[in-house]
Amino acid sequence: MEPMTWSVVDTNAMTDWVTVYGLAPRGAAGVRVAWDGGRVLDHIDVGRDRYFLAFLPYDSRSNEEWVEQYRTEFLDADGRVVAVEQSRRVSVGHRI
Repeated sequence: MEPMTWSVVDTNAMTDWVTVYGLAPRGAAGVRVAWDGGRVLDHIDVGRDRYFLAFLPYDSRSNEEWVEQYRTEFLDADGRVVAVEQSRRVSVGHRI
């Protein structure tokens, strides 16, 4: 049975950085994270162990807004979405 797919956005206003990390499904080559309001963190590579990690500068929004209002799209090598994980869900990603 395939392990869970998950994605977490963690913020720390003290360091002025936002961390995005998680586990991609098999076959995913990249990750794109989109927040409500239009900001997108694109071109996150997936490691051979299927984990990913990225950082971006902190936004003026509160920590809670960053954590609650995003979705993670897992992409294959051709850039097609193969799974989507909604914020605050740490269960198996939704297959398309």
